[in-house]
Amino acid sequence: MIKAIIFDLWSTMLAKGVSLSGSMHTRFHVPKYPGFVKEYERAIQLKKWKSREAEARALLHQFRVPETAKNIAYVVAMIKKAVRTAKPNRGMPALLRQLHRNYRLGLLSNTSYWERDVVAKTGIKGYFDALVFSFAIRSLKPAARPYQTAMKQLGAKPAECLFIDDTLENVIAARKLGMQGIWYQNTVQLKRELRKRQTIA
Repeated sequence: MIKAIIFDLWSTMLAKGVSLSGSMHTRFHVPKYPGFVKEYERAIQLKKWKSREAEARALLHQFRVPETAKNIAYVVAMIKKAVRTAKPNRGMPALLRQLHRNYRLGLLSNTSYWERDVVAKTGIKGYFDALVFSFAIRSLKPAARPYQTAMKQLGAKPAECLFIDDTLENVIAARKLGMQGIWYQNTVQLKRELRKRQTIA
C-alpha cells in the first residue's frame, strides 16, 4: 500500500525558462558527450556554495572554460534567471494539492544550492513533508543514499513509496530499492499512471 509519493524537481514538477547546462553547449561550446550531465551535476550539485560566483567558477573550471569576470557574470545571471523563470508544469500544482490530502509527499532533487529557492518561489513547498537536495546530503541520484534519506524523512518503507522522475535511470534505481516508480513524460500521462495504481480517482 502506497503511503508516500516522492517527486523529482526539474522537468518533472518544474520547467526552467532557461537551461544552465544547455548554456555550456551554446555559450561556451562545450561538446555534448556521454557523461556530460553527470559531470555537470558533480561540478555544482554536491555542496553548499558560499556565493553564486563560487558556483559559477566551479562550473567553468569543470569544463575548462576560462574563469573570466565576463564568463562568471554570465553563469551567475543564468543561475538567477533559472530560478526567476521556472514554472510548475501544467496541472502539477493541482495534482500536488490533491495528492497531499492522502499521502505524505517528498521532493528528491539533484540541484544546486542557489537553485533551491525555486521551490518556495513557485509556491509548491507547502505540499511537501520532506525536501531532500543533493547539495545538502552530498549525494546524487541514482545512488541509493538520496532515496533512503527521503524514505527516512517520510517514515516510509520502500514498498510504501512511489517515486516519480523524468530520468529513467533514476526510476530504475528506485525500483531496485523496492519502490514503485513512474517515468514522467507529462502530467496527463502521470495522472493516467496514478489512476492505474488507484492513487487518484
